[in-house]
Amino acid sequence: MATLREAAEQLSDREEKGSDLEKKFDDIDKIETDSVIQESELRKKIEGDVEPGKVAGVDGGIVRKRYSSADIVAVRAVAAVFDFTGSKVTSEYLPGKSPEPDFSVLDPQDQENLDRTAEAKRLKAETEIAMSAQAAADTVMMDGSIVPSYSGDEEVMENYHELFENAESGKIVGVVEDSYGTSLTSMLEEKTGIELGDMRDTQVMDAILSEGERSFVRKYSKGPAEHPVIKKMAPDHVNRIHTFYLKLSSKDRPLRIDYYGEVEHADRIASLLFSIKSSESYTIPSPVVGADKRAKVPENYIKRLEKRFSPDERRRDRRSF
Repeated sequence: MATLREAAEQLSDREEKGSDLEKKFDDIDKIETDSVIQESELRKKIEGDVEPGKVAGVDGGIVRKRYSSADIVAVRAVAAVFDFTGSKVTSEYLPGKSPEPDFSVLDPQDQENLDRTAEAKRLKAETEIAMSAQAAADTVMMDGSIVPSYSGDEEVMENYHELFENAESGKIVGVVEDSYGTSLTSMLEEKTGIELGDMRDTQVMDAILSEGERSFVRKYSKGPAEHPVIKKMAPDHVNRIHTFYLKLSSKDRPLRIDYYGEVEHADRIASLLFSIKSSESYTIPSPVVGADKRAKVPENYIKRLEKRFSPDERRRDRRSF
């Protein structure tokens, strides 16, 4: 066990590892391609201006509450469609600026099953809105990966299948702000011989990339055995899901970008993201930020619900002092 001070020192030491990496990768420009790594350049400059057109950010919000008689899940998803074509950016929201959440009353279940059910309902709502946004925008950007986090719901998987079937190549993009994976770190360690230990991909790419650069494109997964959700997706869809890291500002960490399309679409996507970042210190694209703000489900919805059905009083509320 560590004290607060000791924990802070350990975290500082780990952060310093990243700064030491910059020198180690200074002289490395190329990486060997294989069935997963699709480009030989370790890093690439973001070049060229791209007209964003209409970009939809998609996000979902969720609240869950457990009672003695049942569990409640409230979900809503919103697409923020920003139109960048004119002199002034305009916006519209699907299905609206503040849609009512969908409530599900569930039989009592353990926490793990409740979390899975809630996640499935969120993914279902998000993919339905994303499909609606495809008709309203040139590019659809999901908050998070475009690969589902849960595959146990058939409706969810059918929605993803339809989303990809109707997608133009390079026009469905997932923006991952908090990526805690280590698969890219393992690849780089194997290809370069540089010892990286247990560092996360984001920390490694923060050391390698400068502002306005992206990493090489790679396949999202080595294969179905590596990713359980991939097993349930159509092979032709899986083969077109690619990923890369992108550093849009020196004041923010790199983003992981997942997209449905071909390798050559990465340059356009990187340029597009550079042109619509929210700020220098927070580089998530503005339509995704707009969707996130509208999709959150306020706790007062649960309070309004409780006023209508008068839930059992909790024991702690009946304590006498």
